[in-house]
Amino acid sequence: MRFFPAFLMCCQLISSCHQAASQSEPRIIEQSRRERPDWVHSPLTHPTKSGESIEYHMVKTKVMDLPLGLRQAEASALNDTKLMVENEILLFWKKNEVFQSLEASDRALVQQQLEKLLDARITAKLIGDIYFEKILDPTSVMALQETYSIHTRIVMKPSEMPALMHELRNFCQNSLSQGLIKLAKVDQVFSTQP
Repeated sequence: MRFFPAFLMCCQLISSCHQAASQSEPRIIEQSRRERPDWVHSPLTHPTKSGESIEYHMVKTKVMDLPLGLRQAEASALNDTKLMVENEILLFWKKNEVFQSLEASDRALVQQQLEKLLDARITAKLIGDIYFEKILDPTSVMALQETYSIHTRIVMKPSEMPALMHELRNFCQNSLSQGLIKLAKVDQVFSTQP
């Protein structure tokens, strides 16, 4: 008989320890929609490619001001996407002998033109979705106990890339630099698809 009350007391102690532990862990206290979208579970910053789209998932954490954070998350996601696409193209080009043989100033010109073309194409119209969660983290300092995590989804059509590469090739063909004119003749360089 003495075992049963001791067992109950032990269960209550375990239960209260579990509640205390769960209340000290970060948890979602608010969401922008009832269910978390499937794309939020995709790996961060790695593009998800399918036949119809290239999707990028970015997240901004520890946001205190939601309206400001939404604007910052949007701008940051667009900028990060531009950098990722540019880096993929440049990494591919670095394996090309003709590109590597260009003078540094010519390589810089091509890269600057690529940046301009990406700036014109990767705009707010590519934002497919935004989702946010308000997180309560009792272990953080008081000012950061309630912050937002804002997820942004960028959706690009793979068909947009050939047009970008075509414009870049035209830029090289119309250049005064013999190196860029030579580069424009290399099909492999301008068939690059991120």
